[in-house]
Amino acid sequence: MITTVTTGAQGAIASAPRHCYDGNGEHTITHKEPIMNKRLSVIGDSLGVIIDQPILEQLNINQDTVLELKIDGATLMIRPAPTAPTEPAAPTRAQRIKAASEIIANTHAEAFEKLAR
Repeated sequence: MITTVTTGAQGAIASAPRHCYDGNGEHTITHKEPIMNKRLSVIGDSLGVIIDQPILEQLNINQDTVLELKIDGATLMIRPAPTAPTEPAAPTRAQRIKAASEIIANTHAEAFEKLAR
């Protein structure tokens, strides 16, 4: 889902078409849903949009979420940035030792059996 902020009257709730995007970047307008117009807030030397908690929860966004910004004409689209697949964690020292000992035990099983007699 994409949150869309458009230019226009500030501070009122209006109704606008809902844009649905597929995996190919194509979009369709499905129905009208309420949108919220917001004013920019001063944050240090910059301006920012304060996103209400219910919207953050719906989009599963928190302060650590990287957001992607896209400008399309007079529309600013904000959405969670796609994440790269995470690399599996490197094995710990204990896991490496266990794997090595299993390889040694399997490779030399016959010799170990003869020595055990």
